[in-house]
Amino acid sequence: MAKIITEYLKTRKPKEFIDILQKQKVNIVFDIRFSDQYPVYYRQAELQELLILHNIDYLRFKYLGNPSWNRPPQKTDWFECKKSYYNQVLQYTLSENQIKAARLIMATKKDAVICLICYCDTLNPELCHRFWLKDVLEDFQLISKYREDL
Repeated sequence: MAKIITEYLKTRKPKEFIDILQKQKVNIVFDIRFSDQYPVYYRQAELQELLILHNIDYLRFKYLGNPSWNRPPQKTDWFECKKSYYNQVLQYTLSENQIKAARLIMATKKDAVICLICYCDTLNPELCHRFWLKDVLEDFQLISKYREDL
């Protein structure tokens, strides 16, 4: 199966971001931001163009993003945020279909290095949906555990 890593965009300029991806030999980026409004050079079209120029495929999975109502300051209990995120992903057909599409890509491109990106700049796996989603993509059964708790 493909290797999955995660990176963030916040505070990073495009050249720095591309250098990070190239250093890690990323060949596919999964953009899992619910909104891509800021900064302007990371909007979907601009980001996709930048990645294509560097021979990196780009796929947008908006419905795997974490909406603002499920992040601080609206919510402060991270376990509840994670459960809510998993519930959202399971509840909405678009989200579930995007997980299936992502897993299919991972299965068919076994030599791929996939990078999940979001805007959040945390490196703590307990605090960001890109880490939560990475776990789900690597082990879909994990989400069943959270389904029971929902």
